[in-house]
Amino acid sequence: AQDTFQASAALCGICHDVSNPFHTRDQERIFLPPHAYAPLERTYSEWLMSSFSSEGPSATCQGCHMGSVSGFAASIPSAPERNDVRAHDLTGGNTFVPLILAEFWPGLDSSLLRRGADRAAETLRRAAMLSGDAARDSGGVTARFRITNLTGHKLPTGYPEGRRMWLSVTATDSLGDTVYRSGVYDEAAAALIPDPSAAVYEAVHGLTDSMAGVYGLAAGPTFLFSLNDTVLSDNRIPPRGFTNAGFSERLAAPVGAAYPDGAYWDDVEYPLPAATARVTATLWYQTMSREYATFLRDENAGNPFDWNSWGEKLYDAWEKHGKSAPAPVDSLTIAVADTVASVAAGDTPVPSGYRLDLPFPNPFNAAVSFRFFLPRSGWVRIAVYDAAGRPVATLVDGRYEPGEHDIKFSAPALSSGVYLVRLEAGPFFESRKILLIR
Repeated sequence: AQDTFQASAALCGICHDVSNPFHTRDQERIFLPPHAYAPLERTYSEWLMSSFSSEGPSATCQGCHMGSVSGFAASIPSAPERNDVRAHDLTGGNTFVPLILAEFWPGLDSSLLRRGADRAAETLRRAAMLSGDAARDSGGVTARFRITNLTGHKLPTGYPEGRRMWLSVTATDSLGDTVYRSGVYDEAAAALIPDPSAAVYEAVHGLTDSMAGVYGLAAGPTFLFSLNDTVLSDNRIPPRGFTNAGFSERLAAPVGAAYPDGAYWDDVEYPLPAATARVTATLWYQTMSREYATFLRDENAGNPFDWNSWGEKLYDAWEKHGKSAPAPVDSLTIAVADTVASVAAGDTPVPSGYRLDLPFPNPFNAAVSFRFFLPRSGWVRIAVYDAAGRPVATLVDGRYEPGEHDIKFSAPALSSGVYLVRLEAGPFFESRKILLIR
């Protein structure tokens, strides 16, 4: 029997708002609402406190993670075929665990599990948009990047242990030689090299001094999920519609980081050497860090309750299947532009380079606007493509003069999803992701 609860995000909230009742305000463990207990995971609350919760079925958890398909909702012979059955796909961002399951349960179909991991990689590529620019000034080159969260929850979200997202930045000179690197990942060691400039997004839980004393442990960050009594830091990027008050109400506010109300992006800046000519940035997501895999192995050594050496076997599977290799979310390569263009008195300034600005609003429902900049006249083409790379609309296809130009795109016939807007002008091309929500 159909029930409206099955189509509501509250269904997913049963498992995706997780609390620890043993570390709760005034130790009240009976009469508080579920979200008032010490937070472990707040994905449902993050969605509930975002603008997605008021935008209809396509903006629910099911709208993103359980797409509509044709099929039968019951196995009885008289059941009609329906076009609104939700696929039991439930794909998130986990590209790693499907690869190791057959190690523990022989007989599972590894090819199907691999397809699940591939779908997770596709989901990650829809999760965020990376944009930025780099300009030369008197002190060298400054690169600025914006990471825009396109999901209906924090980015990343969910179970905090071992999950992280970071930005890697590489600058090269005119000869192609590397002159700067940040957010470097050592694949052989499966380690993110310590770097004070790196933008790393994660939640870190741990023990306060008082609780550490109770257990006879060291205070600070730990992976002791059930013992941790505090959130030491949480700089994950909030979703569209974020308010500090709303997220605080559900114990999901940022910790050690500041996002203004309404922000669903983070801006980062890098001072680069003067020799920089080109900058490449890639946003990465990792399911399980080396630190977490090692913790699970070592913590279970000599554990009489670990009857099957699960900790050791998990670590071995982690090593065998790529050590939870990071998956790319978005990438961007930009050329360094001069900050000042020579302009005759009374003339309109001419842009120093080609650029396609961030779309606004994004995600969008009815229409989305863009600005693009041309340093010289020429033929310009701007087209929209779906997630499979198929063209769905041509916005611009003609000759334009130098300067700043505005365009608007409405998509009454398109379904919800991620689309790509691509600008082509002479030798230059640039793409932006847009997310349509019905």
